[in-house]
Amino acid sequence: QIQHTLQWARDYFEGEFKQSGEDVNSYLTDPDYADGVQQNSKYETVVAIRKTLVDERPVSFEDCVVWARLKFETLFNNQIRQLLHNFPEDQVTSSGTKFWSGSKRCPKPVVFDLKDKCEDAQMRNHFDFIVAAANLRAHMFGIKGRTDEEYFVEVLQTVIVPDFAAQEGVKIAANEAEAKESENNTAGGMEESEVDQILSSLPKPGELAGFKLNPIEFDKDLDDHMLFVTACSNLRALNYSIPTEDTHRSRAIAGRIIPAIATTTALVTGLICLELYKIIGTPQKELTIEAYKNGFVNLAIPFMTLSEPTAPATTKAVV
Repeated sequence: QIQHTLQWARDYFEGEFKQSGEDVNSYLTDPDYADGVQQNSKYETVVAIRKTLVDERPVSFEDCVVWARLKFETLFNNQIRQLLHNFPEDQVTSSGTKFWSGSKRCPKPVVFDLKDKCEDAQMRNHFDFIVAAANLRAHMFGIKGRTDEEYFVEVLQTVIVPDFAAQEGVKIAANEAEAKESENNTAGGMEESEVDQILSSLPKPGELAGFKLNPIEFDKDLDDHMLFVTACSNLRALNYSIPTEDTHRSRAIAGRIIPAIATTTALVTGLICLELYKIIGTPQKELTIEAYKNGFVNLAIPFMTLSEPTAPATTKAVV
């Protein structure tokens, strides 16, 4: 369902644009940062810091666009093709049933097309993903972004995307039990020396005095945040042949917005307007407090009553 892909996109947003920035800032400001990282996630954390701070650190907005394009290829094409390499469409389990059956949909890779528009939501998910991801990345590193399509078309034509090559020996968990086992093996199999080697290859905090990233907290009310989450969710949905949604509907789902009951809202608004008429509709007549009313409503019973409001507390001031 689209709810699942939206949750996946939100989690990816948090990890890519918030957690990675916070980890880098902690490394740069805390001399004992490495000692405080949880052991079971230490290796993944230091690798992510090296990617953000060294391997994939942008110096211009063009670098951010290139990064976004390569991320698109990794997330929505290469990962799916690797999955299909490990578990082909005609894969059969040990019990003789098809691996891709029931709740498991066989995915298909998405081929990048800047002009593509999905049929369901009529959104340019490919273009939107690149624009949103590049600008969020730029904001993290304090680089000025831009959104004009001509610039993106020009830059994307120069991006060299490596051809996909299936990796042998990559183990992908087929169920939750295998995923948990793989996580435990990874946590236990990474030697402390490997982590120390990565940490020693990072630039020392003193070499980057004054440098820090801007972690981005997801906010459903910011259009660039929702543009990324919507495009990312829709692209993952296209991988699994799930109907896509537009930004408005995605905002409601991702923000967990619960629509209000229209009848209650209309009733409360009407009662407020009645009191408002008393104030603005009788300018030449001074009304006493008894002219106004408090309203109490419970549509479940149903119950409704009006009562005279209590006068506000008064105090005496001596000047």
